[in-house]
Amino acid sequence: MDSHTVVVNESVAKARRLESEVKALQERLMKEQSMKQTSEQGAADRRRMAELHESEKRLQQEVDELKQERDRRVQDLHRQLDRERETQRTRLQEQESKVKEAEKARSQNMFEYEKERARWQLERDGLLCKAQELED
Repeated sequence: MDSHTVVVNESVAKARRLESEVKALQERLMKEQSMKQTSEQGAADRRRMAELHESEKRLQQEVDELKQERDRRVQDLHRQLDRERETQRTRLQEQESKVKEAEKARSQNMFEYEKERARWQLERDGLLCKAQELED
């Protein structure tokens, strides 16, 4: 009976010891799984971070290209505007010279008209004087 009690006590002690080992192993397994998940999550986070970094680089490159394209367009528009201004300036100068020529021609015509008018007036006066002399 004593030996049986000893065997039962040993079995109970062994069962308790094995239960505590199982608990310890389960805790260790959970820690390892947690660490594995953490490391997998960390690797996934690092991959995601790398993807985001590459995406950021690509977007920055697109922004730089768009800025360069905008600057080229602005320069092209400035050149086009300068050419149009020069063309308009040339047209304006041509129109101003035509206006001056027209004014000069008008003045010349007015002078000729007045000269002819004065000549006609003198001729008329001369004719009137001759007509009066003939009447007298």
